Amino acid sequence: MSTGITEAPGLLSTSDETNTFARLPPDVVPCVYDLTITPDFDKCTFSGKARISVNVINDVNVVSLNSVDLVIDSAYWQSDDYEIPVSEIKYHSATDIVQLLFDKNLPLGNLSGSIVFEYKGNLSDKLNGFYRTKYAMSDGELGYMAATHFEPTSARRAFPCWDEPAIKTSYCISLVVPKGMSAISCMPIEREVAEGHDLKLVKFQQSPKISSYIVAFAVGDFEFLEGKDSSGLPIRVYTCPGLKDRAQFSLDFTIKTMPFYANYFGIPYPLPKLDLIAIPDFAIGAMENWGLVCFREMYLLVDPRPGQSSSRQRLVVAGVVGHELSHMWFGNMVGIKWWSQLWLKEGFANWIQNLCVDYCHPEFKPWEIFVTGMYASALHLDALKSTHAIEVNVNKPSEIDDIFDEISYDKGASIIRMLNDYIGNESFRKALNVYVKENSFSCTSTEDLWNALESVVCETSKSGDSHKSEKSVGEVMNTFTKQPGVPLVQVEFVNNKMTLKQSKFMYLNEDAGVDKSFWFIPLSYKTDGGETFRVVLEDKSMTIDMSPDTKWIKLNIDSVGYYRTSYDANLYALLLSAFFDPTDSSKFSSSDRIGFASDSFALSKAGLVSTVSFLKLVEVFQEEDSYFVWRGLLHDLSMLKDLLAFSNLPGIINKFNTFIKSSLQKLKFKLLGRRDDSEQTSMLRGIVYKMLGEVGDEAIIEIAKTLFAQIREGSEEVKDIDGNLRSAIYFTVLCNGGENEVDQCIELYRKSTDSQDRVKLLGSLGSSTKWNVINKVLKFSFSDEVRYQDAIHAIRSCSGSNHGQLLAFQFMKDNWDEIVKRYEGKHILAHLVDTFCDGFSSLSDVSEIEEFFRDRKAPQRAIQQSIENVRIRSAWLTRDEMDIEVFLDEYASRIA
Repeated sequence: MSTGITEAPGLLSTSDETNTFARLPPDVVPCVYDLTITPDFDKCTFSGKARISVNVINDVNVVSLNSVDLVIDSAYWQSDDYEIPVSEIKYHSATDIVQLLFDKNLPLGNLSGSIVFEYKGNLSDKLNGFYRTKYAMSDGELGYMAATHFEPTSARRAFPCWDEPAIKTSYCISLVVPKGMSAISCMPIEREVAEGHDLKLVKFQQSPKISSYIVAFAVGDFEFLEGKDSSGLPIRVYTCPGLKDRAQFSLDFTIKTMPFYANYFGIPYPLPKLDLIAIPDFAIGAMENWGLVCFREMYLLVDPRPGQSSSRQRLVVAGVVGHELSHMWFGNMVGIKWWSQLWLKEGFANWIQNLCVDYCHPEFKPWEIFVTGMYASALHLDALKSTHAIEVNVNKPSEIDDIFDEISYDKGASIIRMLNDYIGNESFRKALNVYVKENSFSCTSTEDLWNALESVVCETSKSGDSHKSEKSVGEVMNTFTKQPGVPLVQVEFVNNKMTLKQSKFMYLNEDAGVDKSFWFIPLSYKTDGGETFRVVLEDKSMTIDMSPDTKWIKLNIDSVGYYRTSYDANLYALLLSAFFDPTDSSKFSSSDRIGFASDSFALSKAGLVSTVSFLKLVEVFQEEDSYFVWRGLLHDLSMLKDLLAFSNLPGIINKFNTFIKSSLQKLKFKLLGRRDDSEQTSMLRGIVYKMLGEVGDEAIIEIAKTLFAQIREGSEEVKDIDGNLRSAIYFTVLCNGGENEVDQCIELYRKSTDSQDRVKLLGSLGSSTKWNVINKVLKFSFSDEVRYQDAIHAIRSCSGSNHGQLLAFQFMKDNWDEIVKRYEGKHILAHLVDTFCDGFSSLSDVSEIEEFFRDRKAPQRAIQQSIENVRIRSAWLTRDEMDIEVFLDEYASRIA
């Protein structure tokens, strides 16, 4: 059939389509997709046939659905009795909508007929839709596979569809593939039949109703490991050839995780199988496609050879796998109505992955990692004026990508953690059981979750739980989801009375006294008497009478509450002393100390206290030996070091390096030569050695050079190298070396088949202080040898110094067209903008950033946040650099 194909203006919106997200009209909705897709690896194309059974709700002759970069060769309506041809196909490229204009109105009714398409598309390397990826085979030749990535709006790149999360539909998928290749999808294989001489048709069982963005299929020469969980569920982990031995950790973890989630949610996993697959090129870390979960290799595979993987890597893999598998229930079985509720599935998954890892691998202590990771990340971004509320209206396509950030994921997880603590573990779980069972195979909103939780809270409130607010769960939590920002709770302790005041915490206090933000804040606190208390701060301030013998009060037990804390000077000093006092120290968890130190650093960054107060805290914390606490401290010290690199005060960076070296000496000597390590001690050694290598500790530099030589030579001693040291070894050798060391690391990168080790190498390559070396690394990052998804690691390593930041920014300007070509429409573009721009510390840099992006298409929120971060750093440096230098001089004289 011949049809006219035209480009037409949008029919669903009266606004400029470039600024409007056109939702699909409800006139016709799909019931079952029957898809047959044939990839052609040689031509980098695919062809497809789609038969979509529909429900015609309104009397129309126009059907609107989503399609991008597909050429529809033919389309028509077909029922048991007759066909209706399409007279015209209109493409609305600005809104990703294609309209089918039929010769007459379609018959009303559910399953009254089907729309039949034949179409074709490109099997591109864009890492979205249905795309091609390559890998190195054992003989040095390139192998190819094809995979999908559809979230949030790329299913429309693989087949015409109603590509909105609330439109759940069953899928019957068939793939026509070369006979020597395997094909996998969300459901088990129903049958395989020959299709001509060289091809076969692989037909999969019909799926339950699912959203289009969690459909998946892959074609390639795969290997796999397999097993079953305690319920008998078949589980496979697929890899490229030669890598299946690295799938054992994830397979074992999944076998334990699936029964854990089934028990936690109170409902079995509903599909007949579960596959996980490691894909060489993948746009994000992982994707929760139902029944076929896709991962970037480094987030699924763990090299089992001695000296290769680190504890940190195993923790990361466990966390990512735990995150994605939780979506099988929370996100897939119970979906979201629209992308405005993205946080509901992602924030929850970021929270519960830690519960899962704690169950499977308690030795990893994931909740302490959470405090220095997700929680700290959310608090930082939420202190920017350019932050956003957890729940936001999505008005145009670019805004979907904007909210795949630390607010939706990490703040979402942090407030879920606070809510679980506020309601109680068992009540929270009971409510989730009800929520999942009542909403299975449907879609919900945030309010549905609050209502489920409120019903359980009302039941348990009869027990007289006095710390609960009379406000509903929704009223309390909406103050955290519907407005941006993080509260600051100021604590004054005078004459046995504790006064609490709330305000909005911001790094730039331009709106101080004007901002009217207000929260209902669940608070917790402990005292030197060992007692713990809970209360909800429902007003701007409140005063609580304390016991006459109370010496100190510590707010925010275990850093569970989503707020910053500021203490009066006397109480701050008492707490700082108590942390390492033998009579009091056991009363504080490592998360207590992490939160206290993090708040001190944030307050100094905001100019609410001097940065010197944070440096004095570091002096006291020299007695600290917790990996988790030092992970936070070293992150903050590194940020401060990067700031001082832009100071015009001669020699200040050398003075700061001396301060760091001195502060870590006790730890260094504790860690040297120890072999009977816990997971945490091993990880602590890695981060301490890395920092000492950066600030020029000669003993650590020599150790790193010796171990690096063993790695390069592939000697027997390599198996004895602690895997947690590899990053420190690469980084130390490179930041104290030159072009020769970079060439040696690039050669290691070329030889390595371990995706995690390759990322470690890339993440250290730009650590040199030499301009020519940094330029060489930047150029290498965009070479054919580096996967698109991994280039950011090398670029980020280059931007860690003041001259490296300048070179990286110039590299961005020189290569912007290529950057957009590679990354437009992907979350990684916003991270690249952040990497290229926000490390500066001068207002003149702000002008240059604004000028460059003035007329260029780029992620606007990332640009705004980068500019704001530069303004913060500029104000911080101007305000505190002199005081910091005075402190460093005084410190140097004390230790001389």
